[in-house]
Amino acid sequence: MIRAVKEIRQKNRDRYKKFKTAFAVLFPLFLVLVTEAIHTNDLFAILRFAADKPKTIIFAFLVVMMIYAALALLTRNLTAAAAICAVLFFTFSVVEYFKFTSSGTHFSISDLLMSAKVSDVSTFALIRPTAGMIAGFLFLLTYVSVIFLLNIQVKVKRILSFTSALGIIGAFVSFVAVEPVYSFLYSAFDISTDDDNNVILSREKFTENKLIANLTESVSREIERILNTPESYSPEKIESFLSARKGFTTFVEHKSDELNPNVIIILSESFADLRLIDGIDVPDGIYDDFDFLTDSYFKGMSLVPTFGGGTVKTEFELLLGLPMKSVNNTPLPQNLFRIDGETEETFAKLYSDIGYSTTYIHPFKSTFYNRSRIYSEFGFDRLIFEEDLTADITYRGAFIDDATVFRQIESVLERRIIDFYSNAPSYIFATTMQNHMPYISEDFDGLELDFYFAGIRESSRALLEFHEYVVSLDYPTVVLFIGDHYPSFSADSGVYEAAEITAENCYEIYMQPYLIFSNFDLNYRILPDECVSSFYLPHLLTLVSGLPINEFTEAMLRKLAEVPIYTDAGLFLPQDEKLDMLAYDRIRGNRYSVWN
Repeated sequence: MIRAVKEIRQKNRDRYKKFKTAFAVLFPLFLVLVTEAIHTNDLFAILRFAADKPKTIIFAFLVVMMIYAALALLTRNLTAAAAICAVLFFTFSVVEYFKFTSSGTHFSISDLLMSAKVSDVSTFALIRPTAGMIAGFLFLLTYVSVIFLLNIQVKVKRILSFTSALGIIGAFVSFVAVEPVYSFLYSAFDISTDDDNNVILSREKFTENKLIANLTESVSREIERILNTPESYSPEKIESFLSARKGFTTFVEHKSDELNPNVIIILSESFADLRLIDGIDVPDGIYDDFDFLTDSYFKGMSLVPTFGGGTVKTEFELLLGLPMKSVNNTPLPQNLFRIDGETEETFAKLYSDIGYSTTYIHPFKSTFYNRSRIYSEFGFDRLIFEEDLTADITYRGAFIDDATVFRQIESVLERRIIDFYSNAPSYIFATTMQNHMPYISEDFDGLELDFYFAGIRESSRALLEFHEYVVSLDYPTVVLFIGDHYPSFSADSGVYEAAEITAENCYEIYMQPYLIFSNFDLNYRILPDECVSSFYLPHLLTLVSGLPINEFTEAMLRKLAEVPIYTDAGLFLPQDEKLDMLAYDRIRGNRYSVWN
């Protein structure tokens, strides 16, 4: 067999020259059509799209051609170049298909950086190959095999081949990274560059661009989101914002006879009150336990910075007390940090500085979003991930349930009296996983909404039981509970379409109720009645808990009175110099706002 293949390749070495040239050159176009057809699962729809928007298809062809040509020149092997391109774009298309069908959101370049392990992400979808995928794979395999058998040679001298490859790579980099260049090209090829700061606009933009053009444009968009030094950034500017003198202590002195309470923040995966959205029928009893708590304590409204995914965005706002809008709403805000061995200016660090034991809990993979590496510099004494849980573990579907997380929190609180921090109060930040999409299961025959509501009912019951535990504690404890974002249903569920959510009113699916409860008296009257952005919540929690206030939190609370909502989530708001500069200073700047 091997000898026969070698003979065929040898015979074809100098034959069919014109055909081989055409066949090699047409491969990128073939790959574009197959790639776009796989994720849409409709070849004819892509052909109609090509007829309606030929410039977009030509743009995609040029993108693939540049990658293909650079690889061919670098490897001097056309078969290897074709195979690498085929695997790469086939993978992109398959990921796009499963992500959109499972969550209703599209694949973007930032998704490549979410996890070091494919297995982490594959949990979020039911992976079932379609006939289109199988056909596309076979077509690509056949095309690459023919290239191999035709024995098409890269007949360019090595030095010229290498320098030409570098030239193509340089051109491609300018293609996507140099603003005047990509602005001209996107305009010339009718590539949509509209703002996609909400899920509706993102879907509309993808429809206009399709996968390859959208991925390429998303690279340019991510480069635009790089956090740059503000023009007027200076210690004097920061000091004027804080209205404080250098030398002011980090925290106002607390009276020695006052007990600092345990402070617990629970960020609940996809917990949302869908009763707030007209057009969604919610069965009776789903939120009864949650309603009991909100009626008994304090319920406020907050605007979170993300929808259907991107939990790290809401984590960012709650952990740092800074707005995502100030960091250009980057999809992966945790990648902004230096990770240089110096503890970041988070609320975990602030609590640690006044004697708290600090713990982060997340019942999923430590590698997801690179949390274990990045959050190790967030001021937490301990990080507890799926593999570190000591509480009894129970599941709902594919994910560890909320009851397990609450048992783990209880374990941390109970160990406080015997560990190193024997008399220290606890600051605990817990991000749950129970209600993560997909809301379908091989063991469940109902609708996605039914699966989701059943999970919300369980989460509410677990929260009520945890509340009973908190009330039973002798030590003062305060809890903030909020959902990280609204759930993201599959593409054909029609949930939000039936509710007539559009780009004009989609801010509604970023509004989340938050709950604050405690086992001691709190003055809830000092909390705002109006909806506020979620980055204000850790500052408000510090205030209502009776804890000492530092300059940063005092400045943010003053800002809340002026600008209660500051977000890109479904709204187009002007930039705020003070908030943006404080965010830069504490994340990438010289930390003038931090007390030394």
